[in-house]
Amino acid sequence: MPCWVSRRGHGFRKFFQIFSLTDETFVVNYQLRLGDDVDHQRVYTMVAALDYFYWMFGA
Repeated sequence: MPCWVSRRGHGFRKFFQIFSLTDETFVVNYQLRLGDDVDHQRVYTMVAALDYFYWMFGA
């Protein structure tokens, strides 16, 4: 389960993920099954950014 609040050393990513957290972002990040060779924080940030831009352009 993604818990970006407890992550340290992620700088801008942490604040952006907190700012852009919605129900949809949480569900998608929760359902992701990522391997060990994947940068989890980068994937979570990209999901949050895409969700944020979908909300912004859809409004």
